[in-house]
This record gives sequence, structure tokens and C-alpha cells, in this order.
Amino acid sequence: MRYIHQLDHWPLFRWDAEALSGILSAVRFRQGLLVGRMESLAAASEKEAEQFVLLLDTQSTRAIEKDSVKSGTTQNLKPDSAATRALKNCGEYAVARELANDPAKLLTASRLDDWHAQITGTVANAGSGTTPRASGWRAAEDGPKQLVYGPLGWEKVQFEAPDAARLSAEMSKFLAWVNFHKIPEPETATQNAGEPTPPGSGASLWNDGLIRAGLAQLWFITLHPYKDGSGRLARSITDLMLHRAAPVLGVSGAAPHKAPESGKRFYSLNERLLRERADYFSAISAAQRGNLDVTAWLDWFLHCLERAIMQAETHLAPILKKDFWRKRAAASGLNRRQALVFETMLGGYPREVSTGSYARMAETSQDTALRDIIGMIDLGLMRKTGGGGRSTSYRLKWSAGANREDAAGTSGAPEE
Repeated sequence: MRYIHQLDHWPLFRWDAEALSGILSAVRFRQGLLVGRMESLAAASEKEAEQFVLLLDTQSTRAIEKDSVKSGTTQNLKPDSAATRALKNCGEYAVARELANDPAKLLTASRLDDWHAQITGTVANAGSGTTPRASGWRAAEDGPKQLVYGPLGWEKVQFEAPDAARLSAEMSKFLAWVNFHKIPEPETATQNAGEPTPPGSGASLWNDGLIRAGLAQLWFITLHPYKDGSGRLARSITDLMLHRAAPVLGVSGAAPHKAPESGKRFYSLNERLLRERADYFSAISAAQRGNLDVTAWLDWFLHCLERAIMQAETHLAPILKKDFWRKRAAASGLNRRQALVFETMLGGYPREVSTGSYARMAETSQDTALRDIIGMIDLGLMRKTGGGGRSTSYRLKWSAGANREDAAGTSGAPEE
């Protein structure tokens, strides 16, 4: 059996553009809806949403590989939770932050090595920009790289990656395509009998941002240039391509590798890949066999991406709800002390305050604290809990199940 990287026209992928046109349009439509929804977020809510997606991406990509951080739920990713603190110390989180902050930066071999060092922990100071190229591609002495998936005791070799001797040339082609849209040239022009005719130059077919994201994942996984960690890196590169494909107009006259100024996204493809892990591995395995027509892989990838985008609003529902109350508070004319306490409690801790704890948080007297609290109750932002006297406490209305009348009739108010 020959794998796609062994075919004469590798890596000149081809696909049926007409067959993919419907799902491409659907994904762009979903992207537009999500961007429109997120554009209305307050700055603090937007930042919180971006960080949540990075955490979810990190948690999911590690769980796909069955790494030490197990798959959890989105409820575990509250700002001060133990799961959040652990994930922020992961190399995958550092990589996700870096590529999100600067998607236009060139992807080089050294940058990939830094990413690899961070996610595998092979270099203590990886990512600093001062470390030498420490890991490098797989070496010949590592032997053939076989990709094995399946239940314990029933593992199967899904495909075998190219020999280590080919990796330098192969990765040069890949990085030239990622950074400069340079369509790769096949190693040989010889065509085997029965093998379909390779595609023409058709540069426009290679320039669609969503198609490029799907191709990047398959291409990098096929090469598997590192001894370990290549799967997580493939998903990081896909994230990079999706940031570059954000539905925002780029800078006129920018270099070919330049991304839109925003490059923000508010969905987690990795979380969806985790949910569909078995199908994900099957789709990759199937794409390794046969010819270089990757229509089936791209169709699966794009549908998975659509499902990820559709799931985003569910994942971000708590943040969208907080954003509604954050805007309501901003329009209420809170004083500095009230705004400080409100925003602190909106983060989830403390869930409730007494006049004494309010006074300590706001660095004021208890009399002033009580006046502030009564003012927030009058504004519909707080409510009284407890039995009265010393046991009296107060919590934000939204966190205690704010009554529906407060949200009803207010444009954009989320349901409780």
C-alpha cells in the first residue's frame, strides 16, 4: 500500500471545489453571525471570552492525546479554578496565546521548535527567542514513524510518516506555503498508470483561508516531523490558519502572509475534535490512502468546524450573560467603590458580601458600604440574602437567578 506522501505528485492536493462550496458558505455564514454577536461585547467581556477559548483549546488538545490534563467540563474553567491555573502553566496555553496575539508572524522552523519545546517540556527556556534550535525534525536513528490509534490491545497502524531524510525538504515546502502561499512543486513529474492527472496551477484554489486551515492540519500530520507532539502542533498550526482566516478585512497591500488586524475568533475547534475524536482519527487515516484528492477530508473538517462555531454561543453563555449585567451596571452610574465590588463579584468570588466584607474590599467604612449596597439594590443589581442582623448578606442579582422581569423587555438580555 502506498500512502499519499509516496505518490509522484505529492503534495499537490486536489479537491472538488463545487462539492465543498455549500459547506464553505455555511461556515462563513456562521463565522459572520458569531463575529456580529461578539462585536457588541464590552472590552472586559471580550477579553474574558478570548481567554476562555484559549483555555478550552488547551484542555481539549491535550485530552485528544490523552495527556496528563484530563478532559473536563467548561464549568471547570472559571477564572480562579484549579483547572484554569493548571492549564495556564501548560506549554500549549503559551503557544495558543502567542499565535493568537500575532497570527501574522512568520512560521519558521525555529518557531516550531520553540512551540515543540514548550508543549513537550524539552527546553526550559523555550519561546524566549534566545534558545538555539534544540529539538529539530525526527532523526533517522529514531526509526520509522508509525501512527497507531485504537483501543488498548487493539491498536492498528493507521499510516507511516515520511522517512526522516525527507523532512528538511518537505518542511521547507510546507512553511513556504503557510507563509507565502507558494504552491508546492511535486518531487517528480512522473505519473503512474491509473493515477489521476494532477491539478493545474490554480493558485486561487489554494488561497481560501478555510481550505488552507484544513490542508495545513492534514499536511503537517502526514509529515509528523517530530518524534512526539506533532499532533498537538498540527492543531496549533490549524488555529494559526483560522486566526489568519478571520472574517475581517486585511490591510490593503499587505504581504502575502499578513493576517487581518483582528484575527480574533471565539470558538474552539479543538473541543469539537475531542468530542468527535474517533471520527477525527478515522478521517485522517482515510485521507492517507488512495490518491491526492482530499475532498472527503476537507468536507469532514469543514463540517466539524461549522459544528464548533455553532457550539460557541453555548460555551460562552455565562460570559454573554455577565456582559449583559456588566453593561447594565455601567449604565447605572456606579461610583468607584460600587464598580470595583461589582466587577470583583462578577468574576465569581466572593459570591456574596456582608457590609463588613464590602467595606474591606472597597477600603471604606461600614456605613458607606451599607449606603453603597442599598444603592445597588435600588438599581436592581444586588439583592439581600440571609436572615437579617449579623447574618445579612448580599449577592449580585444575576448570580442568584435574577428575576425574569429584570431581563424581560431589555434588548439582548439573556434568559435565566
